[in-house]
Amino acid sequence: MTVLGAMTPQALRDEANAAETAAARLAPGPQREWLLAKAEALRHEAERMEQRLSTRARLLRPDERDRP
Repeated sequence: MTVLGAMTPQALRDEANAAETAAARLAPGPQREWLLAKAEALRHEAERMEQRLSTRARLLRPDERDRP
């Protein structure tokens, strides 16, 4: 099992792609639906993580207005 907090947004997207690939090989059914839902959740988490990282980078960036 992978810890989401230890993954990068790209790693989350890669994991989502792997889940979708596995789902494509399965016949319709609950396991396929679960894999597709997992892929969607991983992509959503990747987007949220990118937003948090972007916000954090903006907050840590020196304010251009304070420069002489």
